[in-house]
This record gives sequence, structure tokens and C-alpha cells, in this order.
Amino acid sequence: LSALNQSVRRKRGLYRRTFADPAQVLPSVTQVHLPDEGTLTPRVHAIFQHLIGENKLEVLVCVHILAVCGVTYLVATVMINVFLAWMVSFLANLDFALICVAVFLSGLGLFLLPPVPGAPIYL
Repeated sequence: LSALNQSVRRKRGLYRRTFADPAQVLPSVTQVHLPDEGTLTPRVHAIFQHLIGENKLEVLVCVHILAVCGVTYLVATVMINVFLAWMVSFLANLDFALICVAVFLSGLGLFLLPPVPGAPIYL
């Protein structure tokens, strides 16, 4: 999006190097090289340079955490259906009161988990 914004600015003749100091965007940045004809806006370019200059291990850990969250959201939608099918077969021979308690507790637990969609719980 930043690259598209920058290319539109250049084509319309609106790009000037009189933008805000990158230190206002990231207070810890003291000196950032801003290109005259870059593909990104100066603000996004300053953020990328800050990330590249930081501890790369920290950045990779954050990327891995985000990747695990993304995979969890993808897998959770499939595994909820598997869990509910298993629960139906497990509760088939139990007493009605015990089934009501188990369904209430599992539904409450599933509603409290962020990656679980609501539709399978209602069914």
C-alpha cells in the first residue's frame, strides 16, 4: 500500500522530500537515510530501516509468533468440528443431566477461545 501511495505521489508530482522527521515516527530512531526516489513513503521506509537495524533475532521471534497464531486460527476451525464429533460419540451413552453439563461446559470453553468460530458451537 505504501509503494502504491508513493508511486501515485510521484506520478502526480506531489512527492517532495519535505516530510516529517522519521524520529517523530519512531522516537528511538536518530538518523535514517531517506531516499530521494524511493519506492516506499518516507515514514514506512524509516520503519523498515529501524526493523532491519534492530536485533534480527527479536524480529524473527515476533514473526514466528505471528505465524503460529495464523496457523492456529486456520487449524482451529477444522479441529473444532473433529472435537465436537468426538464429543457427540463420547456422550451418546451418558445420562441426560451429565450430557447437559458437558455440553454447557464445552460450549462455554469454546466461546472463550478466540480462534473458535461461533457457528459450529451453535450446531
